[in-house]
Amino acid sequence: MSFALSSGVTGLQAHQQMLDVAGNNLANVNTTAFKASRILFSELLSETIKKASQPTTNTGGTNPVQMGSGVGVSGITPNMSQGNIVNTGNPLDLAIEGEGYFVLSDGQQYVYTRAGAFAVDQDSVLVDPSTGYRVQRIGSEGEADGFQVAGDSNVHVPYDIAMAAKTTSEVIVPMQPLRRHRQMSSRRILNLP
Repeated sequence: MSFALSSGVTGLQAHQQMLDVAGNNLANVNTTAFKASRILFSELLSETIKKASQPTTNTGGTNPVQMGSGVGVSGITPNMSQGNIVNTGNPLDLAIEGEGYFVLSDGQQYVYTRAGAFAVDQDSVLVDPSTGYRVQRIGSEGEADGFQVAGDSNVHVPYDIAMAAKTTSEVIVPMQPLRRHRQMSSRRILNLP
């Protein structure tokens, strides 16, 4: 009788954790970049009451007699699949399509997030407004134009720097269709002075 009660209790405990995970998923349904989780169950160890026997010349073998001791939670894993990307109207709200994370830093450590609701601080640096952590970049993009600082991995958003316009040197125009249902695969190239 005690095995039945303890096995039943493990089932109640495991399903309570499942309800906790489901409740957390529901509570965060509108949280930016939230990744829902799922719970995985596994059988706990079984007790062998009678061992298996080998077959003899007259009889077949017997299977062991085992009694399970209940269920446990083997893991809680986040669902990392791509969510919906929604236009918020804020030009500093960013999203990552596919795999990857934004890298943020407080100057001491790096943290990774998929939440891209950013703002600009008083130093014109892109930050996470909820933590103040600065968004990091890699490479030297923007350094030659003067709006990123060489050796500084923080992303600068320079509202006060004008970028010089570049002259268009080449325009590629698709050719008109030759027939009603057939188009040329080649293109004309116009070289501008």
